[in-house]
Amino acid sequence: MKEATRHYQDGEIIFREGDDSLAAFRLLKGRVKLVKAGAAGPVVLATLGKGEMFGEMGIVDGVPRSAAAIADGAVSATVIPRNEFLDRLQRDADLAFAVMTKLVQRLRAADERLARSAPPDSLPQTVAADGEDASPPPAAKQEGGAAEAKGGLLSRLFGRGKSAAKEAEPPPAGPPKILVARFGGDLPPEAAAILDAMVSALQGIPGAVVRRVDEAPPWPDGVKDAEASRRSAAAAAMAMAAARGADAVVWGRMETIGHLLEVRVSVPATPHELRLGRMSSAAGAFVPLEAFVEPLPALLRAMVLAAVLAEGPRRSADLFARLADDVLAAAEGVSRAVSGLAAAEQAAALLAWGSAAALVAGGEEMPADLWDRAARAFEDAAKRMPRAARFDWADAFIGRGLLECARAERGATPAAEAPPAPGAKPATPWDAAAETLRLAMEDVRREDRPWDWALLHERLGLIGYRQGLVSGDAEFLKESLNHYQAAIQVYTRAEFPQKWAEVISALAQALQVYGDQLGSVPALERAVELCRATLEERTEDSQPLLWAASQNNLGSALFLLAKRTESVETFLAAAEAFKAALAVYQINNQGRLAAIAEKNLARAEEACSSRARRDERLARPDWAAGTPKEGGG
Repeated sequence: MKEATRHYQDGEIIFREGDDSLAAFRLLKGRVKLVKAGAAGPVVLATLGKGEMFGEMGIVDGVPRSAAAIADGAVSATVIPRNEFLDRLQRDADLAFAVMTKLVQRLRAADERLARSAPPDSLPQTVAADGEDASPPPAAKQEGGAAEAKGGLLSRLFGRGKSAAKEAEPPPAGPPKILVARFGGDLPPEAAAILDAMVSALQGIPGAVVRRVDEAPPWPDGVKDAEASRRSAAAAAMAMAAARGADAVVWGRMETIGHLLEVRVSVPATPHELRLGRMSSAAGAFVPLEAFVEPLPALLRAMVLAAVLAEGPRRSADLFARLADDVLAAAEGVSRAVSGLAAAEQAAALLAWGSAAALVAGGEEMPADLWDRAARAFEDAAKRMPRAARFDWADAFIGRGLLECARAERGATPAAEAPPAPGAKPATPWDAAAETLRLAMEDVRREDRPWDWALLHERLGLIGYRQGLVSGDAEFLKESLNHYQAAIQVYTRAEFPQKWAEVISALAQALQVYGDQLGSVPALERAVELCRATLEERTEDSQPLLWAASQNNLGSALFLLAKRTESVETFLAAAEAFKAALAVYQINNQGRLAAIAEKNLARAEEACSSRARRDERLARPDWAAGTPKEGGG
């Protein structure tokens, strides 16, 4: 079967839920609805337009269709047979990257997490793009020149503490699938024993399915830049993982100098996330052919486990426990094991261990100083990297920045090394994270790494928002707004509508806090506009919970605006938005989110009644109802 163009009439079924996944489709004309059977009837998962691909998920993971595809109007589509599609994924790293991007966008749209708990009662609660409570609290009170911040506020707002992380943990999705690719280069006979030992070490991962494949991610020939060559091979490894439905691929080559096996780990692409524990292509291990002994087996398992667990779907207590054991087992030995290697090789191992350690730092029964040891590993890795290796150097600081974000979220921020200078912004738990990610930004250029450039701006926008919440300093919020505006230069509405809506929603929340702190009606009006814009991309049919979150946030923005303008009509509009959110949450059995919307609705309705009574008194004052006294005057 060869690639062909097919035409479908309105309502025609292109494929049914449960059909074998025999082909992928690219829309040339018209729209297609992806529909899944539900307990209460069919549910529209997405409506796709010209240029979008569908049907690829079943090919990537090798399972039957998880939803039906139905033509919405006249449709023309290119049909790409399964084998041809898989061949293209393996040959074309850009195609694999694009496919993974789309899969991640769809998974993110379906990933609704419950709100954590209510913030202070003085303002309505907003609900973030992912369904979490993200309400803007009142500006922090200033006392003695320092911002007063309650320790538990951020964990309540953003749900990133221990209990919240456990609550948001997705259910296990089956055993992790790990591939060990054929290593490139001229392998001497003794390399076979090392590869066997690596496979045995990986089989120590609970429930892991470890399989060797006779395929090597190609390292480009004739590329003088070693960093660029490795990144190209990493992209091919990511495509291999995606095409074969693996959670991770262990790959590498025989180093031409030094008699070492260069070992790297890649996972299917997730380009629109900065995840703690992510294993960049700069991280790796260099294994001498003489022996594969501790801490190398522990470090290899830690690399693979961190890479898999950072992506989320395979999270489980057993895997985290194994990762924690391996991180501790490798901790003391890594520095000794790499002491005789070149600086760049030492940097790769330190970066790998630091990334894995960051994922388990702060966990139960983990050493209290593991945060600091992981941070030092990132610093030492950066010091050993050639400064010309801009991508690798930036990855070291991204890893350290994500660690500092996690440390702040869990209330484990180290004490400030020195008191702030006179006139400096008030200190916040997020300062170290912001400073480190700004260092990474120095070597992440939009033209080279557009996704990372946008992601860093998005993360710095979130950090600025949190700094503003804690300190009450509007300057932090202004920085947050600038970063979010930069991110949507890459995540345009036309090209990435759902990611655009996510960032715009965050921008609207920052504007709400900024406008409320400064009493700025224009800022609040802009927040209302942005909330309404997200509702143009999130429909109630295809993304009901995201749509409800946007309605709730719209209600919050309208409520704050109404407080400033004293407009009963605006309070009524806020109440209508809260009602819309409440109805969807109730239908979808989202009890805690429904409670938030119901509480917000009650506040808006009470505000309406209160203002209406006041306006009536002003229009007809008490003295106007009385009878003038005789003789008046």
